[in-house]
Amino acid sequence: MTKLKEQEKNVTDSQLSVLNKIKGYGEIRHTYKSVLNGFSMTVNYKDIEEIKRIPGVKKVTVANVYYPDLSSAKALTNTEKVWDKLGLKGEGMVVSIVDTGIDYTHKDMKLTDPAKAKLNKNKVEEMGGPGKYYTDKVPYGYNFADLNDEVIDRTSSMHGMHVGGIVAANGEIKGVAPEAQLLAMKVFSNNPELRGAYTDDIAAAIEDSVKHGADVINMSLGSTAGFVMPDDPEQRAIKNATDAGVLVVVSGGNSYYSTYGYYYPYINDPDMGLVGSPGLFPDTLQVASSENSKITLPALNYKYMIANKEITGLMGYTMSEVDPTTLKGEYELVYCGLGLPNDFIDKDVKGKLH
Repeated sequence: MTKLKEQEKNVTDSQLSVLNKIKGYGEIRHTYKSVLNGFSMTVNYKDIEEIKRIPGVKKVTVANVYYPDLSSAKALTNTEKVWDKLGLKGEGMVVSIVDTGIDYTHKDMKLTDPAKAKLNKNKVEEMGGPGKYYTDKVPYGYNFADLNDEVIDRTSSMHGMHVGGIVAANGEIKGVAPEAQLLAMKVFSNNPELRGAYTDDIAAAIEDSVKHGADVINMSLGSTAGFVMPDDPEQRAIKNATDAGVLVVVSGGNSYYSTYGYYYPYINDPDMGLVGSPGLFPDTLQVASSENSKITLPALNYKYMIANKEITGLMGYTMSEVDPTTLKGEYELVYCGLGLPNDFIDKDVKGKLH
């Protein structure tokens, strides 16, 4: 018995008594045996205090919800120079894409020489886990959100495929490491009404990534203006994965500080956090774009006439006392510059957007 399997058996034995006592409160979703010792489940919020009192339960944490972080991407990393100068294209590396899923059938999801791959079908089957083998390029994956083997994103997002392509596409389009293998660790549901990813699913994906030999775990997801909570299960999973030698890469986010658009913070309440969780955790390598010329905003449809020609488009806006999306009908827009007092002189804005 390998050291990891022996460790997992000991953890499983230690969890049995707690699981038997707690299963009446709800459905068990995931059990953790390597990067964490615990489990996640769906319960009624009112039962949490009772669950905390069960012998063997040390802590109960409510799962956070994260959303995809990727508004635009461009080849600004001089990847071709690395290929030409160092000859490194990701051979023998495994990158876990913890995201919305990967289309393993895509023509650019391939390896030039599968003999150089780190994982093959036999190794994957020996490692076990809830998922299964797919292809040489995507040797393993699982849908942790829906608890099934459908790792292809069936929503309109395709965010995970976008990220996977940036990392390791190997066809007409080439990623940063075209010869690397990808793990399709899907943590966003295929149910279009469930847009976020929950931390218990992410922790399970991290654990399974370590078990299946990931060299890098990539998570282009997060929440706005994050916080560091050292005893949070997800942060502990990331720390333990890092301690096991896995590089955990997380996005910085697409957002401003958490109260942007409502007020500018006072010195005694300086909520100016720009980056999100879980990238803010000390054990991650957080990556952000500093050159991005785009911004993600809610938008309104507009139209106006120039020389008898109708011009239409989208106009981004920041939040105000009135959410424009709740208004019905058409409204006239009055341009008021930066919104300074002098910008409103001689302007009629009553009943209009400005």
